[in-house]
Amino acid sequence: MAPASLPLPGGGRTTGRGVLRRGDAFLPKTRWVIGDGTSYWVWARRDGQDGPATWRTYDPDGDTIGEPGAPRWIDEALRADPEGSTLDAAWLRPAPSAVPGPVCAPVDGVLGWRVVTLPDGSRRGEDLAGRTVLVPPGVSGDPEHALIFPGSGRPVAVVRKSRTVQLVGTDGALVAEVPSGYRSGPFNAGTVQLPPLRYWHLLQPRDPQGSAALRRIDEDTAAALLARAVPALDAEPEDEPGKQRAEGDSAGVVPGLVRTFLPEVGHDALRAGITGVVRFAAEQQRVLDAALSRLDAAITGVLPREPRPEPGDELLEAAVNGVGLTGRGTFSRYSRYYSSDHNLYGLPRLLGRSMRNPAEPALPGRTHVELARQKPLERLDALALPELPAILALRAGSECTVEEHREALDAFLEVFDAQGLTELDPGHWRRVRLRLDRSLFEGPDAVRGASDEAVLHLAGGAFLLFPARSHCFLSEWDPGVDPRGLRYGALFHDPSGRFEVPEPYTLLASGPFVPEPTRAPGWAAVFRAELAERGPAPWFPSAAEEFARLTGVTPTMARLVVAGLPRIDDKREAVPSATLKVIGVTSADASVAKDELKNLDPGARQAVVAALLPAEPALLWTDGPDAARAAEVWNERLGRRTPVPEEVLHDAVRTVVSPGWAPSAALYGFVGMATEPRLSRDLTWKFGRYSLESVERTPGFGNDVLKGSVALAAWLAHRLPSGDPVRATLPGVLTALRERLAHPGLLIALDRRIDWEAFRRTAGDPTETGEGFVRFGAVVAGTEMSEPVPSFRPALLDGAGTDSHLTALFAEGGPDAQETALRLAHDRLFAELLADPGDPVAGERDADGLWWPQDPTRSVPDLVGEVVQRYGLGEDAAVLYLMLLAMPDPTDRNTARWTGWGKQRGGTARLRAARAELAGTQLVVEGSRSKAGRSLFLPGGWTQLAKPHLPLERWKLSMYDLLDGESAVLGVVVPTRPVAGLYREAWRRTQDGDGPQLGELEVPLPRKRRR
Repeated sequence: MAPASLPLPGGGRTTGRGVLRRGDAFLPKTRWVIGDGTSYWVWARRDGQDGPATWRTYDPDGDTIGEPGAPRWIDEALRADPEGSTLDAAWLRPAPSAVPGPVCAPVDGVLGWRVVTLPDGSRRGEDLAGRTVLVPPGVSGDPEHALIFPGSGRPVAVVRKSRTVQLVGTDGALVAEVPSGYRSGPFNAGTVQLPPLRYWHLLQPRDPQGSAALRRIDEDTAAALLARAVPALDAEPEDEPGKQRAEGDSAGVVPGLVRTFLPEVGHDALRAGITGVVRFAAEQQRVLDAALSRLDAAITGVLPREPRPEPGDELLEAAVNGVGLTGRGTFSRYSRYYSSDHNLYGLPRLLGRSMRNPAEPALPGRTHVELARQKPLERLDALALPELPAILALRAGSECTVEEHREALDAFLEVFDAQGLTELDPGHWRRVRLRLDRSLFEGPDAVRGASDEAVLHLAGGAFLLFPARSHCFLSEWDPGVDPRGLRYGALFHDPSGRFEVPEPYTLLASGPFVPEPTRAPGWAAVFRAELAERGPAPWFPSAAEEFARLTGVTPTMARLVVAGLPRIDDKREAVPSATLKVIGVTSADASVAKDELKNLDPGARQAVVAALLPAEPALLWTDGPDAARAAEVWNERLGRRTPVPEEVLHDAVRTVVSPGWAPSAALYGFVGMATEPRLSRDLTWKFGRYSLESVERTPGFGNDVLKGSVALAAWLAHRLPSGDPVRATLPGVLTALRERLAHPGLLIALDRRIDWEAFRRTAGDPTETGEGFVRFGAVVAGTEMSEPVPSFRPALLDGAGTDSHLTALFAEGGPDAQETALRLAHDRLFAELLADPGDPVAGERDADGLWWPQDPTRSVPDLVGEVVQRYGLGEDAAVLYLMLLAMPDPTDRNTARWTGWGKQRGGTARLRAARAELAGTQLVVEGSRSKAGRSLFLPGGWTQLAKPHLPLERWKLSMYDLLDGESAVLGVVVPTRPVAGLYREAWRRTQDGDGPQLGELEVPLPRKRRR
């Protein structure tokens, strides 16, 4: 043990190198020191002398070392021992009290201990009162104490072996062992943390009557207890073999057996300690019984049927991934799953045991935060229990599921069925929101612990299941601000249907958990038999088509939903290629749809996938998934979507780097604007403690919606032809943006950091000073916040969307997304871009009634003629040159789309001929450039924009005000005014001598060679 300080008669404590007194600011150094309360000795050399250290007299007051010598009891340690014995350790110290204990035998107020190694290698430990223990040769470790259990006259040796403590009998047998670090284990389950060995002399019996009962237990009683405990292990929560379970788990069956066989044991901690030993012994007996069974079977030649191997957590998590059930979704903080673990299997077994084998109820007043965490509740979402079996069945029975996952899902469903969890009784389950008074967590008797994932067993087989993040579960039920306590959501199972909440919990709200109607009894067994006989059900494309038609989702999303949403939650792994092949989806389309689906509410996803399993399982093979029922659930939980072209949606997701509202959500909002709150609902904003907050606290218009809407609207105006129904929504979107910006309650925080004090000095006197705010023109800032949050009120801007004070703030640094979006929302040319272009200036619309203003022959036919006349080009080459001159993305694919040549017979040859003719002039250069998507370029510099934007010529940059240098301010590089105007500006520049021309050749620096 490390050196200890000893008390001095006059006050203070000596450390062997001085005295520490009350009020001292510095701690003296330490040295081994022993004493009897009046005299002291230290283990040291005389100052300035060489040689080994020995015990020497010591004067604490003067901090001086005297002559060699030790207390008589230590000096006489070897007097009666045989020759060759050695003294290994010895100490004396004043006893804190005269009360003897299991390891405390004070003599005249002094404690002592000495260890002698005998010639045969055994070690004898003896205390000052003469209590002796002998550690036989071959038993490693140092004896530190002699421990006498209450009711026993024979001491056992307390042996320290590294960081482990063992209790060793006189014959060398291991009586008990404390794990590394003195933490609780199977032999000290009643004590969470044991004190260091130096303080064991303070230990006192907790339950002398119970200890005496343990001394009296006979072999028959122990055998009967063990015989009952072995099968009881199957009715206990899963845990690691031999690992201690907290007394909170006294709700298990084994503690009940201990109460029955040892009723005299009254102390909870002692009972928990006995329970830990019984469990440990039962686990060893179960291993021996299994080995004996295998030996008997081998001798008789009758081999038992091997149990189905349990898939590990890694495989099973991959099989169920996609509906928010695991930590790789949104359910918990755990995202790592290992093949060696079987925690997912533990959930149905934990619940099944709790339902089938009512356990001992928790002690009155016990709370879930004091219980040990249940790993199954950490790894799998118990809140999905009503839908989970159907999800497993649908996935297992689908041809889309990879074979390895199918076997794991079928095995998991088998466990749910065996545990009686495939048809839950709605009358036995409730969701409840509970409160614990805050005073329970204060004071000397405060509740300790922070468990979320726990099962609190109650009387009559009832229990409360607290899921992961239970403080968030059902938080929407909370009755406003309530500082009096901490609140938790839980599942309440009560076979009696009374649902009486135990003390000290207070019920805040409750509601149903299991939806009705439930599936027919025995459906899981029927389904598994069908699957075993017929194999997986074939893929039904018609089911996906019907789901898409009824819900408005894209075909790819519908296919992934009907396939059971495989691997949707996994950010690292894509949807399996085998699955994509069966459902007919490309990996690129699946990636976009996956990102959209994984952001949906997990509970809604679970309900939709569960609804796909027909009420009669056999129909899955003949009629396919129940797309109609699943669509009904989707529309109820998530709302029906107005269909949008999948190609446009996926292009938007891939190419629009929105600074605000996500492109996919914004696109659906545009086409369903009448019901989209972000475009139709005004919010009133106020200054909160740290930032702006809406009074309504509901979805509505704000800064992100403004930026994302303007960016997507500009992109759609360029991406879609005139006459397209989605493009036709853009004028209405701009009108909605302007109406929302005019709302007097709207405040928008500035996205950029500014020097507020410098602004105030420049701005002069405020326009208005009110309660909690100060205003300069349209610029407003909160005055009761820890740091000002400069904001602006758009309703106070002038008709052009400007304000002198706001302009001053925006002038600090280059344009950002917020400033650009606000400017464009008020811009006349931007409104003209979004408006319907009308009929072509020349030519006709396409057969489908559409046309592209990017086609110069239909939007600026006069310029085409001028190019032909000036450069002697054919019309097609002139058209191609104008597109190269003005458009930001004149790829081969886009030029074919805009001109319509891609759909015409011979159009490809026509485009090839135009490129060849133009390439033969000095107007362009021909080559190959990374990610350009074309082979013709304007002469001059070239800029490589950040992904996913296409690179383009430097000459064009000044025509695109969405670019700040080479940075796309709004995440898109598209026109913000009608393209006819762009064509005319580009042509004018060439006419004025400002056309593209070769400059200094830009050659990238060569890379250094590796050595």
